[in-house]
Amino acid sequence: MEDRPSNRAAGVTPFLVMELLDQAKLMITRGEDVIRLEAGEPDWPSPPRVIEAGREALARGDTGYTPSAGSPELREAISEWYGARYGVAVDPGRIFVTSGSSPALLLALAAIVDRGDEVLVSDPGYPGYANAVQFLEARCIRFPVVESEAFAYSAVRISEAVTPRTKAIMVNSPANPTGACVAPREFEHICSLGPWVVSDEIYHELSYDAERCRTALEYTDHCFVVNGFSKRYAMPGWRLGWVVAPKTCLDVLRNMNQNFLLAAGTVSQAAGVVALRDTEDDVRRMRDEYRSRRDLLVRRLREIGFGVPAPPAGALYVFASAARFSPDSIAFAKELLLNTGVSVTPGVDFGPASEGYIRLSYTTTRERIAEAMDRVQRYLAARTAAPTESANPAQHSPEAGAGAV
Repeated sequence: MEDRPSNRAAGVTPFLVMELLDQAKLMITRGEDVIRLEAGEPDWPSPPRVIEAGREALARGDTGYTPSAGSPELREAISEWYGARYGVAVDPGRIFVTSGSSPALLLALAAIVDRGDEVLVSDPGYPGYANAVQFLEARCIRFPVVESEAFAYSAVRISEAVTPRTKAIMVNSPANPTGACVAPREFEHICSLGPWVVSDEIYHELSYDAERCRTALEYTDHCFVVNGFSKRYAMPGWRLGWVVAPKTCLDVLRNMNQNFLLAAGTVSQAAGVVALRDTEDDVRRMRDEYRSRRDLLVRRLREIGFGVPAPPAGALYVFASAARFSPDSIAFAKELLLNTGVSVTPGVDFGPASEGYIRLSYTTTRERIAEAMDRVQRYLAARTAAPTESANPAQHSPEAGAGAV
């Protein structure tokens, strides 16, 4: 018998941002001053009321299982949240609580995708989508979102990619890595094209324009909507998310959830109820600060010479063209990390059309963002002046930081 992993498992590609994150953390353990702009992990602690709710749940002894689909109180709170935020009625029975939004996404796709089906995914787009599609032995078909249009989704371009084999269209608004929000008219058109819509709305309420982002539930019931607590409520370590499923798929969602995921953490679910009902002021403060950080980062990147045609409308990232500095985004990200101590994500992580870009997360203080840009600016200026020599403004040596990334 051949001793090797399954083709399905072997086909899952590495998430490069996690490899760079591991390298950055290794450098930090060596005492090096690394400014981490690679991961979309909020730098805030969870809101105080959320933390207290978790403590209270532990004190009550709430350490057993909840129902597999989630505690009735949390599902009701999610239902109320949709009514208050979007004016849509969502039956709590359509909501499945999961240990983060990634399992919710996998459940949604597994419910509808068969081998050989096609799923449309944006390029640039979150790499987890393509890997989930391929893991289910379906085909990932990429449609372009382009810099000259601020990476906006175009329903016309998406419609041109639809074939009789298209089972689903992935929508991410605000989007990772570009921060683009889908315009209401485009979203409505996308939802009318016929295939299932799987809408990842994890960055909702982290948008910086006057008009709020829309949910697919406002336009169609022929959809799965994925959301969670990690970004908006600064709760990544609580591992809590959900999926809203159509009535026709509730039985299969229930069976898969019971067999493969069982139930999300009970303490996390108690905290999630409080997050939904009692942290609006905390979310507003975080969003206002993120907006200030975004504006600072965009301004400094443009001053250095990176291409940022329009400030991202939402999420936690700036997707900047680095083509004038390097055609190889992986090599360039490693170069910045080893020579400046600034950790960014290579654009090629987000799709073939994303080569030549880097993604920078503004989940650190304005002071650290300014310092990171100072380091990069000094390094690239020296690199241009003397391309055969390595400038080292952060006093990191390639030898000290070398290793697998």
